[in-house]
Amino acid sequence: MMAQDNANRDIMLSPGSYLYLMNIGQGGTTMVHIGPTVVNQTPQDQAVKYDSTNNKFVKCTLEEAVQYSPRVKDGDYLILENPAADGSFPTSQKQQTVPLDIGRKEIIAGPWSKALWPGQTATVVQGHRLRSKDYLVVVVYNEEAAAANWTSSLVSSEEEAGLPRPKSFAVGTRIVIKGTEVSFFIPCTGVEVVKDERGNYVREAVTLEQMQYCILLGENGKKEYPKGPDVIFPSPTQTFEKNAEGQIKFKPLELNALSGIYVKVTADFGDIDFENPGDNIREYIEGEELFITGETLSIYYPREQLSIIKYGEQEKHHATVIPKGEARYVMHRESGIITKIEGPLAYLPDPRHEVFVKRVLSSTQCSLWYPSNAEALAYNAEQEVEQKTSGNILLAANYLAPVGPTQSNTITRGTSYTPPRQITLDTKYEGAPKIDVWPGYAVLVVGAAGSRRVVKGPQTVLLEYDEVLGHMELSTGKPKSTDNLLKTVYLNTDNNQVTDYIPFESSDHVKGTVKLSLRVNFEGESDEERLKWFSVANYVKLLCDHVRSIIAGMGKRHPIAEIKNNYINLIRDAILGPKAEGPRPGLPFGNGMRVIEVEVLKLELLSPAIEQLLDKAQLDVVTSNIDLESAKRNLQITLEKETIAREIEDIKQETQQLAYSAKQQTLEQNILAEKDTYSARIQLKSVESQLSLAVLNGKLEELKRNLDLKQLEFDMTMAQRRVEEEFVSQHNIAEQDLELQLLKAETQAAISRMEAVQGPLTELMTALTREDLAAKFAEASNMERVLTGSDNVDAILAVSPLLRKFMEKGGEVAKLIAGNNE
Repeated sequence: MMAQDNANRDIMLSPGSYLYLMNIGQGGTTMVHIGPTVVNQTPQDQAVKYDSTNNKFVKCTLEEAVQYSPRVKDGDYLILENPAADGSFPTSQKQQTVPLDIGRKEIIAGPWSKALWPGQTATVVQGHRLRSKDYLVVVVYNEEAAAANWTSSLVSSEEEAGLPRPKSFAVGTRIVIKGTEVSFFIPCTGVEVVKDERGNYVREAVTLEQMQYCILLGENGKKEYPKGPDVIFPSPTQTFEKNAEGQIKFKPLELNALSGIYVKVTADFGDIDFENPGDNIREYIEGEELFITGETLSIYYPREQLSIIKYGEQEKHHATVIPKGEARYVMHRESGIITKIEGPLAYLPDPRHEVFVKRVLSSTQCSLWYPSNAEALAYNAEQEVEQKTSGNILLAANYLAPVGPTQSNTITRGTSYTPPRQITLDTKYEGAPKIDVWPGYAVLVVGAAGSRRVVKGPQTVLLEYDEVLGHMELSTGKPKSTDNLLKTVYLNTDNNQVTDYIPFESSDHVKGTVKLSLRVNFEGESDEERLKWFSVANYVKLLCDHVRSIIAGMGKRHPIAEIKNNYINLIRDAILGPKAEGPRPGLPFGNGMRVIEVEVLKLELLSPAIEQLLDKAQLDVVTSNIDLESAKRNLQITLEKETIAREIEDIKQETQQLAYSAKQQTLEQNILAEKDTYSARIQLKSVESQLSLAVLNGKLEELKRNLDLKQLEFDMTMAQRRVEEEFVSQHNIAEQDLELQLLKAETQAAISRMEAVQGPLTELMTALTREDLAAKFAEASNMERVLTGSDNVDAILAVSPLLRKFMEKGGEVAKLIAGNNE
């Protein structure tokens, strides 16, 4: 069957094409047929193709067996696999295969195009054109061939030395060809260009701008951190390290006086002192920790020997703003000492030694220090719950061991305190407890070591970490008792009012109660005197007990009737002291308290009957007093009425006398006024006469001026009229002279025209013997119009047929007439 299929087949091969025929009868000998030629396939020949993927020959039809020689253009190269042992290629139209050097490669630079031996494969690759920021990675696969042929690599370089020779050509050696050294490269036999992960031969170096750096990771695990501006070419054993987003360019950390980074030394090295300003050089030991701020290094570029210690996601540590009137607690990590830092301040703690801590108050402390503040109570309750569930959250997080290095050369540490980078100052619950002591109040600040101090308002207190506020327990209710004590830390030192019901018993054994409002001040300016204010835990009980004793003694000295009538003065005298010149002395106490005023609000007797009797007796007394006062008022009214009547009569007499005197004075004044009026009238008449005379004189002068003005106007009018008449007369004479000259000129022109046409006109008249022609010409024009030249154009146009005939016979006359008319 195979012989029948392959019998008597011919195929034409064009130039540049070839095919393989395997002779079955000769043991599989393969022949190469090269065009241009005609290939005759015998029954013993089988067309085959070489499958380089599976490394075997595949049967095919004669048409499918046709292949074309690889064409390598100038500037490209060919990678030939399995070259001939003798280095030859098929050249004749029919040639038997030759032994091949199986497994080897050979680089052939273009231009080149030849047929291939059976078993060979060829790959055409464009020559590698490099820009200044491009590079190639070349791998040595044959040490001897690479060493022998290195100088035969085709390169284009501005340097005369060309491509530098590597130190070693060991198999597997990677060589970087930089675009800054050569602009064109074709490898030699023994080396090959390696593609990158995207399948490209030409790789792009990293161009770093100012304030940029990249990370080069070597195969030995070491890193380099080149910075810009520069073009970075990796070494043959290095690769660019990328972050999670695939970026290979990074920006350094910018630091200032309010920010810093916490780093750990991972290898010994020497460099400038990062922590102290200046150019001092110091040695850093592995394991040492540094805190670098912007005061010593404004821009931080990573280096191999330093790893950044991160708390959470924060690389940079920022200063915490402490506003004026607030404070933060800072704990020293080694000693555990907690100090208070007061504002206004932007504080940047050294994370190696310092850490901010937050103070959580107990529920009792929070309710005493911030009474009626529901927000503070709720926040503090959350902090208490968080502290119980997570343990000592304030300190434990700062001693966690490092988790390990990451891609960005950092050490990450867990933390529960990572304050956010923010500009909104909301430090209400972050810093030290702030106590606002109002005017007229005081608090007792007690330290853990037993120190005590009193702060009197208006003032703001920022508590140290070990300080608390001393509290008091005060009696409440009316009358005051210790059944329900009021706990508070605020002492009202000025105008403190205490109201209580005080019982008493009179000398005649009548019992009652009095309601008092005591106004109390706490006195003292020195610290020792003020500390006495808090020496009594319940000053209200002390005050009320002592006042009860005073009121009880006062009651025993006076009967109930006297007390009822004068209880206010009796009580005030008993408590504040008898009234004398100046203020009352008041009631002092040993703790610096003094009662400065007593307001007696109400007195009540326990026996209603006795109270009714006292009220009735008081009513009788009041009634008698009212009657007596009424009689006294009537007497006083009568005396005042009579006195007023007498005074009225006296005033009437004085009024009459004053009226008579006024009439007499008025009469005298009227006489004098009439005299003055008559004199004024006489003077007025004289003035009016003088004014009339002056007016008449003025009118006379005005009349004279008007007459002179009229005469002047008449003279000017006459002069103007004479000028106009003279001008008109001269103008008429000039016009007559001009008309006369014009008439002379026209007459002279007519004489000249007659003289000019006199000869030709005679000849014309002779020619014009026909009467009908003369008649037509006369109708169209007359001699006077022709001679004078008026409307000549119309006349000539009207007799245009006659004029043409005239032009034939008397052209000269017509030309003269036309010239004159123009």
